[in-house]
Amino acid sequence: MLISAALTTALFLAPALPQNEIVLVDGKVIPVKSIQTETYSEVTYKTLNGGDGRKDASLVREVRHDTGSAVLEDYVTGLELMDKGDFRNAIQYFQLVLQDRGASHGRNAWTVQHSWYRIMLCAFADANYSGVVEAADALLQAVPDTFFYGPALMMKAQALALRGDRAGAESAYRDLAAAVDQKGLPERWAREAELGLVLLDSSLRGNAKRTKLDQIQARNEREYPTVASRANVEIGMSYLEEEDLERAEGFFQRILDQGRADDMTEAYAWFGLGQVAYKRGLASDDQEAAHELFFQAGLDFLRVALMYPQVVQLVPESLCQAAICFHRMGDRESKTKALRIKNKLLERFRGSPQAKRCEEELRR
Repeated sequence: MLISAALTTALFLAPALPQNEIVLVDGKVIPVKSIQTETYSEVTYKTLNGGDGRKDASLVREVRHDTGSAVLEDYVTGLELMDKGDFRNAIQYFQLVLQDRGASHGRNAWTVQHSWYRIMLCAFADANYSGVVEAADALLQAVPDTFFYGPALMMKAQALALRGDRAGAESAYRDLAAAVDQKGLPERWAREAELGLVLLDSSLRGNAKRTKLDQIQARNEREYPTVASRANVEIGMSYLEEEDLERAEGFFQRILDQGRADDMTEAYAWFGLGQVAYKRGLASDDQEAAHELFFQAGLDFLRVALMYPQVVQLVPESLCQAAICFHRMGDRESKTKALRIKNKLLERFRGSPQAKRCEEELRR
């Protein structure tokens, strides 16, 4: 069996530099002449014909700027280092952008919020959760109406939770919910905060937790499908923890079939499917069936790492799991693939817990 050329070569290809584009939540990409403003309430722009355009922020997934100007060289270098997984050095280049008036003022003032947000992403990927919190606070102070207001508070809450500061995480989610009323953030963020608080509630387990998640899923399915999909992911993960693989698979597959989730949720759904296939492979007494299951799991994990690189918190784990899956297949060709994936993991995330675990597993 061979991994498709698109998957294998994507490990080594950097994305093309973006031009001025607005990406909507439904996947539509709108090329524009220039971006005028990007706040938590709206994105305004000049159309290619020179007219004025506006999109409600709740409809916009991503704002891409033309980075061809020489003055943005440090910003572009930061993006390239992010793509290579060199997050610590990427942070240094984004900090240089913030210190450079030419790169962060006037027509390039947009780089302030984008640089701080990317510093957050880099710190998260590097498991520097204190760095995430500091960057989030700096972003909200530097650009109080930032387009990244909701995502920044969410990531701050997640980082605080991972740092073990549950009270701080709860406070961040409550701040996010309050901003919907006080600042007019899209209602989606209140729903995200509600979901986050449920996930932090240690008193909820098993069926009790799933009941709460089911309620959130039902309330958001029509108007806020990304929130509903995230709730479904968490339901699937809870079944996965209980080794109820059939139900877990059903929830993950439903998210992908519906096609209404954001990139992060889709990445977690594919990651969940990889876990299901891997666990089935471990439990199988049929060597040929196990071989097929490990192969499928490896492809699912590779899909996460290659197709969703922006979901940085999943990339090192996905590369690690993919390498382990191909190694467990046992044949020489698959073990060679496992070594290549391991080397990519070491290249991008050397020193990470995933890199250490991968090396140990591949020695067996």
